[in-house]
Amino acid sequence: MDISESRKIWSGHYLNHWAIQISLIERTYSANIKPGILRVADKNKIVDGNGALSSFAELLSKKTIVFTNVPRSLGGWMMMENFMNGFPGREMQIRKALGKVLGPEKSSFFFNKFLEYFFMDEDAVFLRTPGLNSLRVPFNYRHLEDDMNPFVVLPEGFKHIDRIVDICARHGIYVLLDLHSAPGGQSQDWHCDDPIGYAAFWDQKPFQDRIVNPWRTIAARLTLTIWLDGNTFAMDFSGFTKVIPNTVYAIHDYCGYGIPNRIGRYQGKPEQDRYIRSMYDRKVEFMKEHNVPIWNGSSTDSDMDALHSLT
Repeated sequence: MDISESRKIWSGHYLNHWAIQISLIERTYSANIKPGILRVADKNKIVDGNGALSSFAELLSKKTIVFTNVPRSLGGWMMMENFMNGFPGREMQIRKALGKVLGPEKSSFFFNKFLEYFFMDEDAVFLRTPGLNSLRVPFNYRHLEDDMNPFVVLPEGFKHIDRIVDICARHGIYVLLDLHSAPGGQSQDWHCDDPIGYAAFWDQKPFQDRIVNPWRTIAARLTLTIWLDGNTFAMDFSGFTKVIPNTVYAIHDYCGYGIPNRIGRYQGKPEQDRYIRSMYDRKVEFMKEHNVPIWNGSSTDSDMDALHSLT
């Protein structure tokens, strides 16, 4: 995808206020190990660099390989969220507060060590042991760009991105980078580190243009497959009018029996299973209509029993 095509996405030609609540875009990031970079083939297949994998439906039924995303991914790491990390406000606010108390040098040291120790080789082993083979990594654009020096990519921002890719590569885990916070805020709330409660990203072209350069820099370091989330917690894909090549459309399936726990606990009742199925079918209608892969990019621990009813 060239930069003009990218700008169409950011400006809303395809997205149109997409991903208001959750991640804006996800891209496959893998080191030079087998099975290598994932890509889309024949519209409905996710394959490795050798074209070795079958259709997603066949993969799930045969259980030859299941891309099992960690439900909470690495939330709270390169994109800190208050309800995960246990602090009030937004990430930029807690960073500013600690900087004021500790000073810039000690504050920088603290957050660097926080990022270092949050995920290490032992964590990858822990995830891979039960068979998990993919990890969604939300990150804040502020790691790659300074608001006071826009359009200039910070090379030091790749330190921990490269590190986690290398760690996961050693243990056979795919990494999906998730731009969870865009300049200006693609949402009005804490999960995109928006301090003013206004999603300015969608209304101001300079904010939209600013995310092109970081992705171009990332693209220069690796081969990409695009993963697009739908609007409203990745549930609504009605704004897409055509299928974008080499693209996976990702839902977030919070079924109502998990987070938010708004309709009670899952008890395996037939009426609950019917409700879960109907909610899921509504979210994946676009993917089924166009015969493209379906990726559940996010759910919660308490959703797991309910989601088993879909298999």
